[in-house]
Amino acid sequence: MGPVGGHCIQGFLLLNVVLFERRSLIYNITANGLGNYTVKNIDVDYDKQAVTLKLHADKIFLDGLYEIDGNFLILPVKGQGQMNLNYTEVDAILIANLQRTAKGISLSNIDMDFDGKDIDIFLDNLLGDKEVSVAINNLINDNSQEIIKELKPALKVKLGESLKNIFENIIKEVPIDILDKPSK
Repeated sequence: MGPVGGHCIQGFLLLNVVLFERRSLIYNITANGLGNYTVKNIDVDYDKQAVTLKLHADKIFLDGLYEIDGNFLILPVKGQGQMNLNYTEVDAILIANLQRTAKGISLSNIDMDFDGKDIDIFLDNLLGDKEVSVAINNLINDNSQEIIKELKPALKVKLGESLKNIFENIIKEVPIDILDKPSK
């Protein structure tokens, strides 16, 4: 798995992802649907000074560009063009580790995990042939859960880094006593 880079701007997540050791690249990814989520649970662990959020999004849409020159399963695959990915029923867990500083609260670490129900991926212009492209896209979608398993470790790291920047801005406004255990 290669590196991933990105940042979040006004509800859109822009990522650059290198997959399969330089044989494929997905870049200029815009994620929509990140702002349409439901908070399922918030848990504060006062001893560990951590906040755990459980979130749900009905749909997340990723649009971007791709280049690939490698193998998918046993098939040689080559192409470049538009990439679309629809991910439904996405559940995420975010764990933010906080610490007290002289100026208030800071975020020391953020960890996340996510899972979804259905994934639909479309890569335009595979092998330069429309019929072959449709067949390969069908094969990719039949194996999309495996693709997400491969992408997940790198995505978790970079999504966590992007979310850390967002959380750091939010916690600047949080009073320091939020880390104090409530008195009984």
